[in-house]
Amino acid sequence: MTGLLMRPRRKWNLSNASQTQQTLNIKLFSFSTMTPEMNNDNDNDLSEVFFQAKPCLRTHIQALVRQGEKYQTMLRYMCKSGTIGPCSSAIKARILAALHVCNEHKAVVEFLPFCEIPDVNKALHLLDRPRKIRQLEAKIKTIEEKHPHVVKSEEEETTKKVDADGKVVKKRKKRRKIDGLRQAKQQLVSEVSCSGTTACREAHDSAAVEETMKARNVCFWRKIQAWTKAMPQDYLEFVLLGMPLEPWKELADVVHLRPSDFVVPYFLEYVYGKKPEGRNFVTQMKDLLDGLDSTTDETAVLEKYFGVAGEFPTQLALQYALLRRYPILVSKTKVMEDLASRIPLDTVIWWYEEFHGKGHCDDIIKERLGEKPEAVMKHFQKSKVTFGKLIERIMTCRRLGASFAEDLLPLATARLEELKATWADASSSTRMAVFGDASGSMETAIEAATIFASMVSACFDGELSFFDYTVMPSPHLRPSRLEQALEVCTTVKVRGATCNAAALWPYYEQKKVMDTFVMVTDEGENQSVHGKYRFADLFAMYLKDVNPKAKLVIARVGRGDRYFQNTLENHGFDYTVVHLDENRPDHAKFDALLGQLSVVSTGETGGEAREAMEESGGETKSAVEEEPNNVSAPGAADGFVVV
Repeated sequence: MTGLLMRPRRKWNLSNASQTQQTLNIKLFSFSTMTPEMNNDNDNDLSEVFFQAKPCLRTHIQALVRQGEKYQTMLRYMCKSGTIGPCSSAIKARILAALHVCNEHKAVVEFLPFCEIPDVNKALHLLDRPRKIRQLEAKIKTIEEKHPHVVKSEEEETTKKVDADGKVVKKRKKRRKIDGLRQAKQQLVSEVSCSGTTACREAHDSAAVEETMKARNVCFWRKIQAWTKAMPQDYLEFVLLGMPLEPWKELADVVHLRPSDFVVPYFLEYVYGKKPEGRNFVTQMKDLLDGLDSTTDETAVLEKYFGVAGEFPTQLALQYALLRRYPILVSKTKVMEDLASRIPLDTVIWWYEEFHGKGHCDDIIKERLGEKPEAVMKHFQKSKVTFGKLIERIMTCRRLGASFAEDLLPLATARLEELKATWADASSSTRMAVFGDASGSMETAIEAATIFASMVSACFDGELSFFDYTVMPSPHLRPSRLEQALEVCTTVKVRGATCNAAALWPYYEQKKVMDTFVMVTDEGENQSVHGKYRFADLFAMYLKDVNPKAKLVIARVGRGDRYFQNTLENHGFDYTVVHLDENRPDHAKFDALLGQLSVVSTGETGGEAREAMEESGGETKSAVEEEPNNVSAPGAADGFVVV
């Protein structure tokens, strides 16, 4: 294979593995927040490039050519805050490919740790498409020169040959082959010539983008090699034990990876279907797991498990995500007690339901949480158990009566303070209102909705309220502490019909200027304010009469409602959507979704309108009055909870 990804013939003096590991493990950014220059209208365009699936590779390249510094600053901001997490694999692939095409070598190396194997393979495909097209064209030309009869005329393109009996004549072998090549080429050409949006069409017509594409560097394989060398051992072992290996085989074939490019020396042998010689952890684990499918003898299961645990204690402790797939193993109390004392503490908390009621697991977890508080705190700071996940875990542990539930509060408090510090600049530069849908249709997702709504309010100092068929004041207008956020999450109950406009009405009625409105809802609107204003109509009135620069962010729970979406589109609103799964919400990604809100809500919003209102004597108090602590909101005596 020649071209973009081929190793050069000359030898490269690569840094050693330890240096590479050190380079890739550094924090991605050397700055604390976004620069003030990013707060302008151009950055709204960049947010669309990062958060929408439509912009093609050339659109990303054009953004780098025109606004390279701002593009990279926003990308770093997203990675630093975790916002890059919810981005799709296709978007990450385009970012990676665009950085390489624009010769941003350092940025590629820094961004790779935030990518998964599908992202990298897609980026390789994007980069290799022009070479594949040229290769197919050469093959087609060779066949046509040797076999002129296979060249299609315009008539042959639309007709099929038939014999005297009216049967379709089968194509000759060469014709079948060249047709397959032509179809493959046409598919690649259609992918390259994307024109889905105005930005895409503009990027495809750009001479600067075309010139950049032709002048790109050819050493992408070196960056991939450094990336694979930096992968931790436990991750590679998990891949070999429980994940599809075909993507890795594809990557190794394209980039020509060697065994020395992985910290697990036998990794490629397993990828290509060979069993390495000698005794190693993966071989022993495969023997253990394969044996679990063929035995129900408890003694044999325990003997096999503790045999591997004794020989490879550290490696086994990092493979709970794999072990939990085997019910015969995790149903054994002795095994679960051993795992509760062995595996990382954040993993135990994440999967606590599976340890609940198993022997002395609760006591073991409580003891581990209290052993070295500073070490535990440090461990959770680097954990994937984010603040959103910790809130959900605390609520779950309390429901299950876990003895250590309150021991998680200091950890959650620390994570909340980190989040608030991260978004301090954003919260000070924009005025935000957060509406949570607490109507009957939200029954299956109310916990996720309240957690996310309270997080947005706490981190961006947003005014929080809920709605069913009317506005429901929150017990805390701005829940800034963990206890307040937990109170909001545990007291909000679903009921009644859905009137999304009810939460917006106080802001319109009082002419309260806000920069951003965030609404967490399943969009099942079926009621109007005062019998005549639906949300889209009222928001249009708000833009006209109060703040024409106000922004709208919909945190869509589930698939949403098409009728509600049509009403927004009919008014021509330029709004942003973030998605929350209705049945299995990923609370760990809630922290990252805050970054999307920050990106779309920063900039020149309603500052001028707010100043004008304040100068003219307009209301500056909260549109939804905050209730004092421990005081019921109006209507609580009527037999339903209002929070």
